[in-house]
Amino acid sequence: MLIFIVMGNEGVFLNDVLRDKNNTKFCMRCGMENDSDAVFCVLCGERIDKNGKNNYMLPCSGRVRRRRTALVLCVVLGVFGAHKFYEKKFRLGFLYMLTGGLFIIGVVADFINLLSKPEVYYV
Repeated sequence: MLIFIVMGNEGVFLNDVLRDKNNTKFCMRCGMENDSDAVFCVLCGERIDKNGKNNYMLPCSGRVRRRRTALVLCVVLGVFGAHKFYEKKFRLGFLYMLTGGLFIIGVVADFINLLSKPEVYYV
């Protein structure tokens, strides 16, 4: 599957950018993988080779979660707060269970919020 991102008047095929998975850099701002010789992130435009260092590890503070899993839980069991339990936010999960996902408005807002997160994020 080819993904095409439009940035201004130009577009970039992500599969072309990420063809060499073994030699990539991660953007510290959005978590996007970039070519090893990239200076700026393809997705957000942040400079990724600050001080001449390669950013092979993302700084993490918290638990690792996957966006795809959270999105599926939000769509299928969002009114029961399953995506909140997955993120270990138990109080919000119980609140979603009692209120039907905060009357479904909370589920829609969480779905939109999850779409903006990187594929791997920290809670």
